[in-house]
Amino acid sequence: MIEIRRMSVSRVLAKTAICLWLVSLALPGFSVEHTSEPIYGIFILFAGILFGWDVNGWAAYANIFFLVIAFKLLRDADSIPISLSIAMVALAATIPMFSGIVQSEGTMATVPVVSWGWGAVLWLMSVGVLATATACRADLLPESILKTVPLLLVSLLIGVGAYRMHQWGIANDQEREMYLPKSMALSVANFCGVPFVWPTGPVVEAGEVVAMDIDGGLRSDVTPYMPIKLPEFLRYERFGYDWEKFELADIPSITVRSTSQPKNIVLQAKTTPEGGVIRILNRATNAILYEQPLRLGVTKDGRKGVCPLSGSDQWSGLSRGHYDALKVALGPVIKSTATTASLGNAGDRKLQTKLLSEEAKPCGSNHPPAKPGAFKIVSRSKRLNGDAYAAPTL
Repeated sequence: MIEIRRMSVSRVLAKTAICLWLVSLALPGFSVEHTSEPIYGIFILFAGILFGWDVNGWAAYANIFFLVIAFKLLRDADSIPISLSIAMVALAATIPMFSGIVQSEGTMATVPVVSWGWGAVLWLMSVGVLATATACRADLLPESILKTVPLLLVSLLIGVGAYRMHQWGIANDQEREMYLPKSMALSVANFCGVPFVWPTGPVVEAGEVVAMDIDGGLRSDVTPYMPIKLPEFLRYERFGYDWEKFELADIPSITVRSTSQPKNIVLQAKTTPEGGVIRILNRATNAILYEQPLRLGVTKDGRKGVCPLSGSDQWSGLSRGHYDALKVALGPVIKSTATTASLGNAGDRKLQTKLLSEEAKPCGSNHPPAKPGAFKIVSRSKRLNGDAYAAPTL
């Protein structure tokens, strides 16, 4: 018979492990690439047991051994489940092998884990405490381990917290939101190393026409392609012409081209050795009004892109990106959804008739630039079909 004292210690440790395990089920276990929605422990428990074998989620099966061991320690005074405890710890140690959750059942593509939550930390603690309970009952550890275990658990939490603070210090504001929300204990993502710049407010005045200076290396047919998203303007300058877009009731959109006049505000998107940079310049004062460096990299699921990200179109639930920052900085001069809807609903027939009846001069490569006051109407269909002088998009 196992001595009463040692059996009592093992039971206390087993009950502590069960408490940690139950709390871990109610907390987020991890989060994956491209979404801020965490995966909770209770879902991981059931989904992992059913489908974990398909994504190297062998750690989920440690829960089965956990429940069997805990039952034996609490209900059978003579039970010493050494072999079961070894199997449980071995399965739990396979957590780094986990491929992620299945994104497509057709291709079996997975979305990798980018952060581990506090639920995962407590779950590993529960496994360790239960293994300690078995070792204590088998006389492999002294009875005094009961006093040491709380100190070890607290030390582990402090260590994880310290590492989280270190990661918080090297992450930019966007990465903190994506990888290190309060529910996540630590991240395994590759940090960008580039600060995320958020403007304090608009840097241009209403009515300004923005000149576009877009690097040719940012075209979609250039390798490596950098998916930079820029706001849509109702009035802007590019390729030596002024362009103005009208959204009308019966026509999807009309873009009018006219002779360019000097502009003070320039929106630049340029390539750099590290990736790229977005700037808003004032030519009159030679001042940089806004600047966001971008770095070209590869995500954990192998996709190429730039960081910081553009916004929620690249990461579900992301509140801010460089596209959102540009909308704030250029707010008075970019296309407004409310304004467009108002213009379309009003159906300004006089403006529509004037634009459609105006004569436009041919704009082939062998013709001189348009004279002041002359302009050409370019429809959306022509832009889509490759009109050489249509308003370009990035």
